[in-house]
Amino acid sequence: MITRRRLDPLQVFRATVGPMVLVSVYAVGVVWFEHETDTPLDLPIAIPAMLGTAISILLGFKTSAAYDRWWEARKIWGGIVNDSRTFGRRVVSFLRPASEGEATVVRELAEDLLHRHIFWVYATSRFLRKEPVLESGLELLPEGEAAALEVSKHIPNELLDRQARDLRSALGKGWLDTYQHVSLEDSLTRLTDHLGRCERIKNTGFPAHYGYLASRILWLFALLVPWSLGRDLIWWTIPVTIAVILTFWMIWVIGEALADPFENRPTDTPMTSLAEAIERDVRQQLGEAYTLPDHSQDGGVLM
Repeated sequence: MITRRRLDPLQVFRATVGPMVLVSVYAVGVVWFEHETDTPLDLPIAIPAMLGTAISILLGFKTSAAYDRWWEARKIWGGIVNDSRTFGRRVVSFLRPASEGEATVVRELAEDLLHRHIFWVYATSRFLRKEPVLESGLELLPEGEAAALEVSKHIPNELLDRQARDLRSALGKGWLDTYQHVSLEDSLTRLTDHLGRCERIKNTGFPAHYGYLASRILWLFALLVPWSLGRDLIWWTIPVTIAVILTFWMIWVIGEALADPFENRPTDTPMTSLAEAIERDVRQQLGEAYTLPDHSQDGGVLM
């Protein structure tokens, strides 16, 4: 997620340089042809104006719908943050040894549950970005669990199942009562719901026909604009054409960037940064020290 107020001009240049070079060369060619041959096409300005109206409607819808997807993803991860804190608080508060000699074992179980949850958060972010889930953080898992997870086809879901099995075992040993067990299961259910909502956004692409139609009309618009302006503006046709097409193109780029919030790009939901915040909070609940990484030098981008 981009956090700075101003975009990097270099990033804007990279996003627009290709189409703008094509439009510039084409506009120069049109103006040169009309100037050298003295045969302006005299295309009515109303024609590209009508196309511009259609493009505005399509791009407005695309950008609005893309932002809705991006904002929903951010709200889902806000829910993951809140439910992670709730889960951590319940684990620490509810787990109690049935006898004095079980205090150490119960403490270890609480650590296993919450360390596994921290790993689950990082694993979910990597899973959504289609990165190797088991590439780091394996020290958070109980001994031998990482090897068992290698055969799982859906590691985040498998981790939640293991949490449920450990809680059921704690209930059977008297370390939780029924109400406490139901409360912790409710936290796992909410985390499962968040995971499913993220997968829905990830696996349901933005309707392709909107983007296809808008892009074709935009290119047709770019082809017609210089022929409508050439007679009146002459060489000023070139910068005016570039400015008009650049405006529409930047709106197009914004919609494309926001439509898929889990693609590991600067505009995406900052899952890694949120996971680090969750790790800080959960470790604090366990009484462990953790310092958030310093992102002040990351160029105004949180991943």
